[in-house]
Amino acid sequence: MCISGTQTEDDTYGADLFFYTSFFKLMVILIVYCKYVLQMEFQGSMGKMLLIVAAGCVIGVSMGILVCSIGKFSEGIKVGIMLGISMTTSVLAGLVNVQIKHAVDRALPLVNKLNPAAVISDAFYCINVYDDPVRFRNDILTLFIMCAVILAVSFVVVRRERYDSI
Repeated sequence: MCISGTQTEDDTYGADLFFYTSFFKLMVILIVYCKYVLQMEFQGSMGKMLLIVAAGCVIGVSMGILVCSIGKFSEGIKVGIMLGISMTTSVLAGLVNVQIKHAVDRALPLVNKLNPAAVISDAFYCINVYDDPVRFRNDILTLFIMCAVILAVSFVVVRRERYDSI
């Protein structure tokens, strides 16, 4: 659901909260399914995994808010932009091929430090493989800071559009 001039702010915030809670519930179901039905072993604590999932859901909804708040593009264009962003960040994070992540880390190390998909992936590695609580904490902080920045930019864009329409 994109932000439009016909919605009230309460409608928009309610929709955003609905999408966040829906995504979070689906991700929790996925983790439970992987752990108990597929019998996958996770080394990290469930609480930390849920924190990563919550941060990932907040980032996803925040990015959706930002994309929907920019320009007067059609919904199809905005969906395409969002898909392009998510696919690009996933590829750069090495979720398609791990050699891509290593190449990006060597050539442009800052890219994956600011890439939400790479940070989320790294946070899962921190609790399930590396057992590195400091790196995990830095990943979670990075995700929530990125979320705050994205929401701040969205707020400025929406406010500017509303001011221009007066």
